[in-house]
Amino acid sequence: MATSNDFSPPHAVATSGRLRVGTTAFDRRLRRHGQVMDVDFPPGDERQQHRVWLRPIGGGREWNPLVEDIRSTEVAQPLPARDPEPVR
Repeated sequence: MATSNDFSPPHAVATSGRLRVGTTAFDRRLRRHGQVMDVDFPPGDERQQHRVWLRPIGGGREWNPLVEDIRSTEVAQPLPARDPEPVR
């Protein structure tokens, strides 16, 4: 049975083969760490080629730097699932 960490759509691997959805990466231009949410998405959109969608660790607004500005901080190790926030 697949878990949410096992999901990796075909477009979720960068052309370099080093960034995968769920891994953490460092944006060297903005000097920020983030979780890889997607790579080269949506497929076929030339404006998004060679771009990565990152979300701050712990949540927040995504940003989308160029792959060349990203350094992988893990080797295809997905982040652990977060406990849901308590409802207040």
